[in-house]
Amino acid sequence: MYSKEMFAKMDIVGQFNLGFLIAKLNSDLFIIDQHASEEKYHFERLQEHSVLQGQKLISSCNPKSEASFFANEQNLGFWSTRDRRLIFMGSDGPGVKRRPSRVRQRFASGACRKSVMVGRALNAHEMKKVIVHMGETEHPWNCPHGRPTMRHRANLDLISQE
Repeated sequence: MYSKEMFAKMDIVGQFNLGFLIAKLNSDLFIIDQHASEEKYHFERLQEHSVLQGQKLISSCNPKSEASFFANEQNLGFWSTRDRRLIFMGSDGPGVKRRPSRVRQRFASGACRKSVMVGRALNAHEMKKVIVHMGETEHPWNCPHGRPTMRHRANLDLISQE
């Protein structure tokens, strides 16, 4: 239905309530959450470009304690020196770099703080930048916290016929 390529083709209509962008693509009208959209863009950049240093935490376990360790998913992101496998890492889905859930939470918080906040007026250039960045993300449809970045509001052809 919608593709990432459509964002670059959108025209800016304006800003609503200092938190939402109104954009138009052909006869379709969209409302875009300016904060959630920027947050997703910054989050994906952090995921892609941040390099994490591993830390060995278990040196030699007996088989019983190692089995217990691997069965407990609360020990997220720890490495075993025995076979160096990662116990559990959260992911947004296919094609997304897998990270431990704590790291993902930190990236989401960092992305949130870097993003334009609700209540800030944006000029036309800043609005266009937010929308173009959506097309540069792998999964532009939701912010890292799950909030939708965009909603289709109306088809202007259908409204004008009524």
